[in-house]
Amino acid sequence: ANHDIFNMRGCILPLALIATSVDAFAPALMGGLAVRALPLPAARVSRMGLRMQEDAEKKPSGENAELSAISAVLDKAAEAKEAKQAPAGRPAASQKEEAPAKPNNFASMALKVGALRQTSPLILSQMAGNKGFDPLGFAKTPDLLLQYREAELKHARLAMLSSVGWVMSELYHTPLAQLLGQDIVLQEDAAGYLTKAPSVLNGGMLSVPVFFWVVTFLFSGVFESWRMLSNSEKPNSFTPGALGFDPLGFYDQEGVKGRFVLETKEVNNGRLAMIAIAVFAGTEYMSNTAIVEQTPWLFTEGPLSNVGNLGGLLEQYSGLLSCKSGLVYCSDGQDAMGAIMSNDASNAEYINEVMTE
Repeated sequence: ANHDIFNMRGCILPLALIATSVDAFAPALMGGLAVRALPLPAARVSRMGLRMQEDAEKKPSGENAELSAISAVLDKAAEAKEAKQAPAGRPAASQKEEAPAKPNNFASMALKVGALRQTSPLILSQMAGNKGFDPLGFAKTPDLLLQYREAELKHARLAMLSSVGWVMSELYHTPLAQLLGQDIVLQEDAAGYLTKAPSVLNGGMLSVPVFFWVVTFLFSGVFESWRMLSNSEKPNSFTPGALGFDPLGFYDQEGVKGRFVLETKEVNNGRLAMIAIAVFAGTEYMSNTAIVEQTPWLFTEGPLSNVGNLGGLLEQYSGLLSCKSGLVYCSDGQDAMGAIMSNDASNAEYINEVMTE
């Protein structure tokens, strides 16, 4: 009788196993057809396996071996069921809770001294350049933090361009305007010379051509509209400042750590440039003197003083553009750069003669 009962178990238990994991066996048995059944809960199958193992301890050795094998199969079926119900992308048997984000060191220091609010998203943010500086609490939520970082990067990039353009305009605007026959838009300094870059504080913006403002506002409006629409599609996950502009591939060729370093450098230099451009405007307004005249050791007498004389330096150190090189035709009393910049017909004839030879 016991042997008959055991044979019945040998028939029933495999059926229970098949019913428990029909989804796993059906594609192989039915040629991929979607066969659904009412599966037994994984916990119930495991309990059945445990009961079978307990009963096996009371059975003869031959029956014990077979019951143990069936119990092991049921346990594996229960584990497979749990793995199927587990979230995608994680192992079912070794699910681990995500490690909590570490607080930013600078933000933690700012929090201790009361310069940052306890609810600020900067505390746990690991974005580049995060110094924990938000004493007024503008960035209340993570999405606002991304928007403020986007605005910061825009102003930082404009400031870096402006700080260079401010100095270059005071150094080279006058000779370029004279060469092209255009009006000089620099503003008068205390001595009455046109040396100061136009700004809001000295009223020079009114002397800028209207065409420049029209083009600037149209381009800025179109670009800002496109950027706002693209960011609105993913307001909580967009990358601030990511415009895809990297013609030399500096950013793309770096790894995660290298990209973080480049982002930090951009933010730091941009913040310094925003301070610099404000200092330029303020000091010129108060002193009524061009910034290049206030710091001659840097611009007019220092390392940048030879920027406009690159041709002369090339002539001095290479000799290629000298009047004696044979590549430039120089008249009496004329230097090489003067001969190159001139539109003398004799110079063109000489160049054609050299090229034909």
